[in-house]
Amino acid sequence: MKLHSNRIYTPEGPKAGVLTVEGSKITAFAENTTDPEAIEYGDQRIIPGIFDTHNHGTCGYDIMNKNAPHEKQIASVKGYLKGLASQGTVNIFPTVCDPDSIRAVAEVAKEGDQDGATILGIHSEGPWLNRTGEKGIRTGWPEVSMETAHAMVEAGGGWLRLVALAPEIPGMDPIIEYFLSQGITVAAAHSDNNYKQAMAAYAKGISVATHTGNVMTDMHHRDIGGLGAALTNENVTCEVICDGLHICNEMLGIYFKVKSTDKFMMVSDCTALSGAPVGKYEGIFEGMALNVTPEGFVLTDTGRLCGSSQPVLFDIRNLVNNVGIPLETCLKMACLNPCIKYGFADRKGTIEVGKDADLVVISDDYQAQVTYAEGRKVYDRSTEEPIRTKETAMSKKLIVVADDFGFSEAYNYGVIKAYKEGVVCTLSLMSNMAAAPHAVKLWQSECPEVPLVQHTNFVQYRPVSAPEKVPTLVNEEGMFYRSYLWKSENPNDAKCKGEVYPSYEDLYTETMAQLDRHKELVGHYPRHFEGHSAMTRPMGQAFRDIGKKLGIHNMGDTLAEELPMKPACELFSLGNSNAMEILNRGSRLEDWLEDRFGILSSPYEYNILHFHPGYLDQYLLDNTSLTLPRCRDLATLCDPQVRRWLDEHEVELTNFDALYE
Repeated sequence: MKLHSNRIYTPEGPKAGVLTVEGSKITAFAENTTDPEAIEYGDQRIIPGIFDTHNHGTCGYDIMNKNAPHEKQIASVKGYLKGLASQGTVNIFPTVCDPDSIRAVAEVAKEGDQDGATILGIHSEGPWLNRTGEKGIRTGWPEVSMETAHAMVEAGGGWLRLVALAPEIPGMDPIIEYFLSQGITVAAAHSDNNYKQAMAAYAKGISVATHTGNVMTDMHHRDIGGLGAALTNENVTCEVICDGLHICNEMLGIYFKVKSTDKFMMVSDCTALSGAPVGKYEGIFEGMALNVTPEGFVLTDTGRLCGSSQPVLFDIRNLVNNVGIPLETCLKMACLNPCIKYGFADRKGTIEVGKDADLVVISDDYQAQVTYAEGRKVYDRSTEEPIRTKETAMSKKLIVVADDFGFSEAYNYGVIKAYKEGVVCTLSLMSNMAAAPHAVKLWQSECPEVPLVQHTNFVQYRPVSAPEKVPTLVNEEGMFYRSYLWKSENPNDAKCKGEVYPSYEDLYTETMAQLDRHKELVGHYPRHFEGHSAMTRPMGQAFRDIGKKLGIHNMGDTLAEELPMKPACELFSLGNSNAMEILNRGSRLEDWLEDRFGILSSPYEYNILHFHPGYLDQYLLDNTSLTLPRCRDLATLCDPQVRRWLDEHEVELTNFDALYE
């Protein structure tokens, strides 16, 4: 097998060329060449396989359910390994905490060559942890028993490689000595040690700090605590969750200044809810309801943090984009450093001739496209459905919006067709436009059952407000400035290159005026409003403030953080690299069939897509650069294959009413 990419991340940095894989090994790398026989990955990056040493579950598969029948435990481990592969994790220490779960993982590990990630060892986090429960109540710990330690080692059958414990628990010293004597690495975890106590524990042979910064004593100017001990002891390798949530990005930046990145291992600490859509889940963990939040937290009903919902690839993206850590450094922490720590660096951790072909092809938005484990293709996003158990396979609901309703009379007729014959389920009205009354009359006569929302417009025609009330929005003729005259906050925006930057006050005034006009035309305020063509921070703030005042869902507050509404995701704002291409050319059937919108992979139950389906007339041709793509949108949205695809993938069409609790 041969693989070609223009960006293969070798130890010397990204290089273009062809990798040759024979069996499980990389046998050759030809730099700056192509090969007609190679699988072509173009500009997609090929990175080494991620090695996650701390992961409890993913995609609905819980590997810590010790009360489940043995057969279900085995099935959960195998499903878990497949789910990991879909997230770019190639090598894994499944993380459990009791002999029964250890035994189930060991049994799968002995089988070898799973359709998913490769088990390199087993991590037992506990059972001896110094936890603090709700409201600061200490929960205690299980009886310290050498018999239990022996049972753990026996159950592992040689696969137990890491045990995490709280070293300050009375009676732990012999337990630590025993695990070390068996060649098992010991980590300090869920510990209440101060700095001196933590340093003393490390002197006993503990060499790993579990999820550094989480569930350990904080740094203080009179005692730098367990965190300070972990960061300043060069003999300690620190696990770290880099999602920006468990540890804020500013603190992560401090970590990497205080301690060499050679001494960090990126881990996920994922639970079974990793990969699950935003929502509330019951029945995955016995006696506990958990919530996946839009921000990526897994929380109890009382708000207590309960593991992670994001894989290591997400964490890499966060470090690169938000902390400024080079991708090469991130890959070292995520792939090589754990291999060095646990003795696999001679065959894993980097893309080099002679090493295992552990490879992940990733998109620019850090999604695993194809995953290889020791030369076996164990995941291919282009041919495989998202990996989820029925517990987390939340049905997707989609709001398909026809924007610009009211732009022109010809365009209005196309919008109505897109609803009656296509998959459009919401019409978004430009209430300030001259053709808005025509649009409303068409709606009343043809399809009054479909909701009308507000497409707030600041760049076409004239304001509803008197021009003198919104001076930063209009030119000398009292007409809106066109979008190309606006100043964008995104330096890569190819459209908004001017210097017009309207004030919050004017944006607020005109938004309210257009909403009032909408109410005048339709009879009530809409259940949602959004912006047209341009978006700035003052506009988003005006939308949020008005939405909160009127209780209306809006684009400025897509996730409805301050409103009693279900979260929904604007798919084209979720880092979708295809967004502008599709907008500028119009949607095509293959965009749906290949899920280029990211409907199925979205972490949200409710998702929103905007299109511009309609016919052209002279007004449109004279007043917008977006012309022929509107016709393409109309044709595509009315294609029966689109609706068939939605039905086959159990995607339910809905509208903004569904977001209201």
